[in-house]
Amino acid sequence: MRNLYSYEKSYSSTSDLPFGAFKNESSAGAKDGTDIVAEHMQDLYYSIYQILQLAGMKPNGELEDGNTSKQFISALTKITTCVYSAAIKYAKNAIVLNIVNDTISVYKSLIDENTNVLTNSDAWLLLAKISPEGVFGNMTINSPTLTGTPTAPTAAVGTATTQIASCAFVKNSFKNFIKITTGNGTNGTLISPPSGFTMSDLVAFMPAISNIYYSGSVDYNDSTYCTYTTTSTHIKLTVYSSEQRAATRANWIAVWIKS
Repeated sequence: MRNLYSYEKSYSSTSDLPFGAFKNESSAGAKDGTDIVAEHMQDLYYSIYQILQLAGMKPNGELEDGNTSKQFISALTKITTCVYSAAIKYAKNAIVLNIVNDTISVYKSLIDENTNVLTNSDAWLLLAKISPEGVFGNMTINSPTLTGTPTAPTAAVGTATTQIASCAFVKNSFKNFIKITTGNGTNGTLISPPSGFTMSDLVAFMPAISNIYYSGSVDYNDSTYCTYTTTSTHIKLTVYSSEQRAATRANWIAVWIKS
């Protein structure tokens, strides 16, 4: 584009107006103002035409009236992101911003000649919201490759949805999902489920004799055994030796997994 100071009867460039400026007539008929010449109008109009060309549009022959005929503004919406206006017809794939207080919503037009309100999900797709609390997206990314140390919110234990599981969630869930308890007892010892578990969560119980206190002669008539039984509320340990001077003892281990 030509600088304004290149025209006759115009002001030279200044720090405030580095490309010069046009002059008005000092009085009606003085003819000391800048003449409007063809080059000036061509420079101005072809700058506008280039916007239309970039948007893939041609002049429609209608006079721009700022009300119903807004071809230049429509061209801008095709090549740049604009603030949404209900008075504009948006092309398909046009991106607009809707600003409400401190929140900026980004929408994509799904149809051509779009004059629908932004709440119409058939006409507009909400891509993202930007607010003081953060950026919230509404786009699906197929198999993204993440680098660094990406984080995610830690879901509550017991969550069984498609929400992403963080390392903390896995650790907490495993801690509350499986329990291994151990102990040492004598005949008749009752073993209850750990806190948060029931007898239906018992998957394994293994007792083994740890101490036998013999008394007298041990022969073919003597026996030693270790077993257990279960009820709806506990495990009962059975451990016995026929030649004992003190109660025979057994170690045990129980595995509990929530069903």
